[in-house]
Order: sequence, then C-alpha cells, then structure tokens
Amino acid sequence: MRWLFRAVMAVVAVVAMVFPAVPATAAADRWTPAPCFSGSIDEWTAKDTSWLRLSGVLNCAAPAGSSFGFARYESINVAVPGELYQDRVRPYQPVAPTPWMEEGNVLPVGATDFAICVLSDYEVRLGCVRVIRKALGGELIVTALPTNHPLVDRVTVFPAPRPSCGGCW
Repeated sequence: MRWLFRAVMAVVAVVAMVFPAVPATAAADRWTPAPCFSGSIDEWTAKDTSWLRLSGVLNCAAPAGSSFGFARYESINVAVPGELYQDRVRPYQPVAPTPWMEEGNVLPVGATDFAICVLSDYEVRLGCVRVIRKALGGELIVTALPTNHPLVDRVTVFPAPRPSCGGCW
C-alpha cells in the first residue's frame, strides 16, 4: 500500500511540474492600449509623508474596451524598465474626455526617488511626475517631469511583478 501512495505522489509531482498553476486573469486585469496622444497629470497632493494622490484627464475618444495605466520608473537604475502593475490599469470613459484620479502609499518608507507616468501605450507617456523623499519621515516633493525626460524615456513592462504592498506606488 505504501508503494501505491508513493507512486501516486510521484505522478502528482510530475503533473505539477509539467502543468504549473497559473493565476487566473480577469478581463479587467488586461491592458488594452489605445492610440491616445492627449492627456496630462494636472494635480498632485502629498498627504503626510507617505500618501500621494494624482489626478488629470485624457482627451481621447478611445475604442471600446481600451484602457490606460500608470507606470513607475525607478531612478536608481535607468536600465530597468518602467513597471505597469495590473491594479493600475483603468478603462477609458465611453466618450472623451476621461477624467481620472489615482492614489496610493509611497514606498519605500525611507528615502526614495522615482517617477510616475500616465500611459496610453507602452511608450506613450501623456504626463509624468517625479516623487522624491530625502529621508525617513521627510516630506514628499512632487514635481512635473517632461515625458521625454531620461528618467522615464525607456521601455515599460506589463504586467510587472507586483510588490506585496497593495495599492502602493
């Protein structure tokens, strides 16, 4: 009987290696870029030392089912692509314009320097901001950043592996 158990476990192990578990992806988690070239980040609000809210508008009549997103670009190594997380993808309004508002925790909690851009496609940045905190507990300094600035003028990957921080930037 013991040999049967071992044989079954061996088969299960082989099946698990050949057919690895893949998380299900809901339709809302997919990014369907649209040819939109008019939009911006109009306002930003930093609350406390760790919460950031961005808002703006996209002035495009995008095809039904199209979406836009928000990518993060690290300043530490500009060779690393920008990252667009699945939970930062949003649908366009049925009729232009599409006003939007995004917010989240700024991580890491210490010194940080990165950029956030609103994207309509992998390399179409419609508006960007740079976020800097010089020390733990320091205020967030948010400034507008040109969409062709070297900090953000690089490829963007989707879906990027999501850090385990929920709705953080």
